[in-house]
Amino acid sequence: MMELFDRVRHTVERSSARRIRRTRSIYVPGANTRLLWSRKLYELELPDWFITHAESYYHFHWDRIIRDLQSGEFFQTEFGPIVEELEVPRARYELTGQVIVAKLAAILVVVELGADAPVLDTEALRRSLEHDGFSVDEHNVKLVVREGPVSHQEEESELSRLIGISGLSNAEVIRKHLTDAVENYTDGTKDHSSLGESRNLLQAMVDEIYLGIRESERSKTGLPDGSKNRFRYLMENELLIEDEKFAFESAWSFLSAGSHPGLTPREQARIGLVLSLEFGQILS
Repeated sequence: MMELFDRVRHTVERSSARRIRRTRSIYVPGANTRLLWSRKLYELELPDWFITHAESYYHFHWDRIIRDLQSGEFFQTEFGPIVEELEVPRARYELTGQVIVAKLAAILVVVELGADAPVLDTEALRRSLEHDGFSVDEHNVKLVVREGPVSHQEEESELSRLIGISGLSNAEVIRKHLTDAVENYTDGTKDHSSLGESRNLLQAMVDEIYLGIRESERSKTGLPDGSKNRFRYLMENELLIEDEKFAFESAWSFLSAGSHPGLTPREQARIGLVLSLEFGQILS
């Protein structure tokens, strides 16, 4: 998100500098960036007190603005609060800051910022928001909950926790597959790699569970070839019931099939990530 704000600033300032050289006017660093944001945020009906403070106190330096919005420090200075208590109570500073940050993220994804501003590649930001459980309402320029109360990020954290306490000897390698699946998805340009890491995650977990079974001498039978046969092996060792085995086989078929008619690579990667997060928790 910060990289996009920085790109807007650099592009606007370069355009302004070129125009100043042509017209032989006086160049005031940052003036056109501040003008761009103050007009655009006003058009999008952000509160006047937010626009005024972001411009006069922060000069639209977004790294400081975002940090202080999230901590609640944005709403007061050494001279006191910047907004009336009745409008934003002190107890709601952090929540209000989070709402504004969400609005800013939607603006970056949706809004055309003008002729001097760059055309932003916002795919990585959009993926990151999806991973956190949000999508962008482009008509109303706001974030909306995409997947109910539990986000991909929460599912990832829970799976990582379960892997950590599972006792699997190769837990760090499995966690690396999890991290790579998520990061490749949110990158926005590595859908195929994300799908592969989602598959590798489940494969590594099944292999590790087999090693645990073998060391416990619970089964004298070696791990069979072919992932579907391995799910049957888990069922035979009472780690899956039959319905779960069928579910795992279906998930594995999706992860291994390559292209799917009617699904974009982005959707395949997203579904693959969801499957690995959910089925990984069952295996943990």
